[in-house]
Amino acid sequence: MSSDTAKWTSFLEREWSKPQGFLGRAREGQFDPEDGKRFVVGLKAIRLPAESKVMDRHLVSLLWYIPLFLSWQRDRIIENGGDAASFEKVSNEVQTLVEEILGVP
Repeated sequence: MSSDTAKWTSFLEREWSKPQGFLGRAREGQFDPEDGKRFVVGLKAIRLPAESKVMDRHLVSLLWYIPLFLSWQRDRIIENGGDAASFEKVSNEVQTLVEEILGVP
């Protein structure tokens, strides 16, 4: 595993953790727009080499599920008073970034 892959994996693991991680908090129905922006900035930093044909399995597992997961959390976040428009904006940005990182079929 490259040092960049280890750095990105560590970042994503922290974001999936409760109670501090953006995704961990979303699992609890909590959404802070500033945390969402911070998470998007972190995803933007993930750059895989264009010539790379093999990706670290754990890194992929941490990434691919995020857009689907966020769509499942939408109602819970809104029920808890979260800003629906801001959450949708972050969710859409995340979807685009995950597509850029992993590619689309």
